[in-house]
Amino acid sequence: MKKRSDATMRFRKQLKDILSFKERFWSKRRLIHPKEEVNQVVHEIRRFLASKQPESLRNFLAQFHPADIALAMRFLHDSEKEQVFKLLDDEFAAEVLDEADEATERHLVKTTAPERLSDILETLPPDESADIIAMLEPEERENILKLMEPEEAEEVKELLQYPPDTAGGIMSPDFIAVKETMTVSQVIELLRERADVESIFYVYVVDDEGTLKGVLNLRRLIVSPPNTQISEIMNHGVIFVFPEQDQEEVAHMFARYDLLALPVVDHDYKLIGVITVDDVMDVLQEELTEDYFMAVGSDAAELEKKRPTEIARLRLPWLITTVCIELIAGFVIHCFDKTLGQLILLASFMPVIQAISGNTGLQSATIVVRGLATGHV
Repeated sequence: MKKRSDATMRFRKQLKDILSFKERFWSKRRLIHPKEEVNQVVHEIRRFLASKQPESLRNFLAQFHPADIALAMRFLHDSEKEQVFKLLDDEFAAEVLDEADEATERHLVKTTAPERLSDILETLPPDESADIIAMLEPEERENILKLMEPEEAEEVKELLQYPPDTAGGIMSPDFIAVKETMTVSQVIELLRERADVESIFYVYVVDDEGTLKGVLNLRRLIVSPPNTQISEIMNHGVIFVFPEQDQEEVAHMFARYDLLALPVVDHDYKLIGVITVDDVMDVLQEELTEDYFMAVGSDAAELEKKRPTEIARLRLPWLITTVCIELIAGFVIHCFDKTLGQLILLASFMPVIQAISGNTGLQSATIVVRGLATGHV
């Protein structure tokens, strides 16, 4: 009994080491919290650029998490972004590119040499590489794929066949799949060998043809005796999605069932990919932004526009519609000029009616936006 207990503890430690490596690596870096600190980082970056101290700037940037560098880059001019991005090594640049806002991401992708861009993309998970490559023109896309390693390029090509706003467009082909005849110790050994997989939340059980049969969470795996067969501890009631399902529907499934990852299967129920919770957070932010802009008659693309003419083109249709409605209201009031002249007291109610109308509209817009975000509308 003691021998089995020692073996179990050893396996638990091995699995913990696998899962905690990335967290321990990033915990050594400084994190940016207040907005004032972001401004300070931006100021320091500009100071290093102005004094032409690339090595000092590289060392300064290395102190921070890639997400914080991506945040600081929002406040830099395009030329400054390019200079900063060139100083980063491929792996760090890939993380920054993945965390950057869409406008910054598009600019850096367009201005980075194809050879370096392919090297950067090879360090990212296939689903994230596919999202970035999808921003390019078809000819540029093919050029980048030719420069990448054949195996990685093939994975990206498979993901590019799905629309970006579907489950297939946000899934990753990296997952852990095992047979139900394997034991706990064999699966943990497999996890050690596949430690390069982006995120390991669940272990999926498939048959010889790759058909999804069950799922096993890591907690159940860790606490089970090493010689236990997977078939004895796996969950047969697997929640899954098909690749053509809308990404917003997928996000609501995560919230409804409290999931960390969701398998994607084809119509033969063969496992083809996995969607993780970090991908869904990006989806929720994207959908919520779209809903807010829709509710106020604008467009999410306005966030990426810098020229007043481009912003005006997005807003004008709704503003013109509002002006037309106001003109109609003015015409109706004009028709009752004589009545207002006889009962001047009625004019005092006009501001009250306008205020009530404005408040009602604001409340309705808030309710609709929230309803869109939660899926009730």
